[in-house]
Amino acid sequence: MILVTGTNGLLGSELKKILCKDNTLFSDKNDLDITSKSSIADYLNANEEISLIINCAAGANAEYIQDNEDWGRLITVDGPKFLALESAKRNIKLIHISTDYVFDGEKNTPYTENDLTNGLSLYGKFKSEGEKEVLKYSKTCAIIRTSWLFSEQCKDFIGAMINASSNRKSVNVVFDQVGSPTYVPDLAKYIVEIGKQLNNDEKEIFHLTNEGICSWYDIACCIMRELNIDCEVNPIRSNEYPTKAPRPHYSVLDKKKVKDRFGFKIRHYQEALSECLKNIKGEMK
Repeated sequence: MILVTGTNGLLGSELKKILCKDNTLFSDKNDLDITSKSSIADYLNANEEISLIINCAAGANAEYIQDNEDWGRLITVDGPKFLALESAKRNIKLIHISTDYVFDGEKNTPYTENDLTNGLSLYGKFKSEGEKEVLKYSKTCAIIRTSWLFSEQCKDFIGAMINASSNRKSVNVVFDQVGSPTYVPDLAKYIVEIGKQLNNDEKEIFHLTNEGICSWYDIACCIMRELNIDCEVNPIRSNEYPTKAPRPHYSVLDKKKVKDRFGFKIRHYQEALSECLKNIKGEMK
């Protein structure tokens, strides 16, 4: 039996679409509060058949966490720690989702799993701490760092661009933040496969995104073009669009380790993005 936490989010809701409901439990905060050790213990005690937890519960709003440090630490550090402790007691495998925000963006070549973390924001720092807690207390775990998620759900950058273009003729988008987009359905598929192949007592970090490198400006141009939206995209620097939570300027993740370990053949983000936008365009008609 698989337990997926955080099923209201982008990734959790996608896993809900592809996993067999007869063999999977899907929980949100009302069912299971990962920031409460007793809540986790009670849930696992009531569902002793669980053999794998995929933790998608996360406070992914870096801006909010920058202003709400206590809550940010609770959801990104304490919650994963509690899951690791309780899963280890019951020999349950744990897959924990992390982020490119753990890096400072000072490199100009793709980050490997062995590179030192140095998050610029509280979110990035907390996610790195959460990773360490999972590695320390889990018996069997895979930490999956990913980035720049997008899907047909439009609860992401695609949705932001569609909304922004609805009432203006131009939008400003940063061109000096570079990374690798990740199509959520592709990511969900790979996570399920990792869960199947993860060996007992294996404890690893893996980087997992689609192939290819681009800026947010590049993606915005593609969105407007593919969806036939009459809205000009203006390239700007990050310092022209200040945010409370600093973002790494370069956060491309090296995927050699995950491809070698699991035999994945990962498609380019442009192919995945084109498919995604085609589906959205069909729904907009």
